[in-house]
Amino acid sequence: MSAVTSAPDVRLYLVFGVGSQAERAHGPAMEAALERDQAVLAARWVERLAPLARKLDGALVRLGAAVTEEDLLRKRLFANAVG
Repeated sequence: MSAVTSAPDVRLYLVFGVGSQAERAHGPAMEAALERDQAVLAARWVERLAPLARKLDGALVRLGAAVTEEDLLRKRLFANAVG
């Protein structure tokens, strides 16, 4: 390849980006931006779901207390019936 034929190729590359990977959207900078966006979205979901999680936790605690109370009542009734 002579210098005459390679010079236009270099100019095309520099001016128009022909053959370059300038339009790729998966380089390190883009990956970092996507990860940051995903972290922001995850934080927003956590903010929205945290109150619901607290309500669910409270409901499950109350359910556990009710089950324990009912279990104690059954044991007491069984003990009175048997003995």
